[in-house]
Amino acid sequence: MEKQLIALLTVTLLTSAAYYMNGKDESLTLEGQFKTWKQQFGKTYNGYEEVHRFSIFAQNLAIVMEHNSKFELGQETFTLGMNQFADLTEEEFSAIYLTLKGKVKERKNVKKYSGLSYPDTVDWKQGLTVKNQGNCGSCWAFSAAAAIEAGFTHKKKEKVNISEQEFVDCTTEKLGYESAGCNGGWMNDAFDYTVNYGVATEEEYPYKAVDQACKTGLKKKYYIDSFVDVESSNFDALHEAIANTSVSVAIKASGIWFQLYSSGIFSRTCTAKVVDDLDHGVLAVGYAKDSYTIKNSWGASWGENGYMRLALIAAKEGQCGIQIVPSYPVF
Repeated sequence: MEKQLIALLTVTLLTSAAYYMNGKDESLTLEGQFKTWKQQFGKTYNGYEEVHRFSIFAQNLAIVMEHNSKFELGQETFTLGMNQFADLTEEEFSAIYLTLKGKVKERKNVKKYSGLSYPDTVDWKQGLTVKNQGNCGSCWAFSAAAAIEAGFTHKKKEKVNISEQEFVDCTTEKLGYESAGCNGGWMNDAFDYTVNYGVATEEEYPYKAVDQACKTGLKKKYYIDSFVDVESSNFDALHEAIANTSVSVAIKASGIWFQLYSSGIFSRTCTAKVVDDLDHGVLAVGYAKDSYTIKNSWGASWGENGYMRLALIAAKEGQCGIQIVPSYPVF
């Protein structure tokens, strides 16, 4: 708390100094920056909420400024930014967006590393669209839909916009699944649902970011043949899988550095040893010699236009647990 107060005081002093040095330009004050940020992201508050969010914004700005100054000195490998989550505490952010849950069922169709060589770099981003899950804990649905869309794009050369809302509404306990819509779920549930029931397009079944009754009578469904679980905690197995296709992965995404990530290679410690440590579903769309590239579902204003580079580390679980439970659809 003491460090936060000192950082907050530092930001206040710096912005006040800039205000007077530049002819009292209001945009340089803390209040001015908050006003501009609210306009940028369409934020409005009432009464006490305005004061509360301003306080959190100021504290987060202090963290961003301190961190980025270290980046400029070569002491950090990534930058932070005042994105759409800059008015949230870590606890609030986690409660809304980091809701991956559900027991991992027995992994039957496991793809082990073949022992063959794979390319040094892979990039599947071309042709993909970054989406935004909004205030709904549906990362699992977006990860699965993104994997299916990527498969259609790169394997079948067909552009398909898969309905995340159908997964949210229909991949439920009623059909024997453990996913719970906006309260969290698991990618393999969405894959299994697509094998058995097919999934509609977002145009026919649009995303609402709320739990609804499962719609029936949809005109056209897209299917996958099956899905594969990549060998757990195996660097080469995941690399080989990504060399073949985009892969759904679960990671540990808690912490202010993940929340406000802007650019660069994310190398902060985010240790995840077991499945229960994982709290967010994303799509691995490539790798380089120093990092994995993941496609997120928090819109293009987060990270590198909606993407993040996760550092390659020696731990068998991988950075933030990315190598623990990867899976992908088969066409």
